[in-house]
Amino acid sequence: MSGCGASDMRGSGQRDTLVSFSEEVTRENHLGEPIADSFGLICEEYVQVIFSKGEERRSAAIKGNDQPATFIALANDDTRSVSTKHVIQLDGEIWDITNIAPWKREEIEFTAVRRAK
Repeated sequence: MSGCGASDMRGSGQRDTLVSFSEEVTRENHLGEPIADSFGLICEEYVQVIFSKGEERRSAAIKGNDQPATFIALANDDTRSVSTKHVIQLDGEIWDITNIAPWKREEIEFTAVRRAK
């Protein structure tokens, strides 16, 4: 670490959820339209997941909005290569990455919304 103590890290000790950062592999259907066919693994990382509060989830559901979550990972070569063109896979669900924010040099926050099934 770059001289900062572990206490400077927001998610320190709380990254206990294993997720996959992946890129969609697409192909064309018989009409020439692109369809997501599978996912290519970029990396697997332990992250801290912060879901919004119950009231925010209910409000988003009523309004028909997407429900975001924040995924905090250690910054390394693999996580630095992830972009908003990629997805997060968690418990069989696909999350589209909408924002990436580095925190100091130790962590990266990924904001993502769960894809409708």
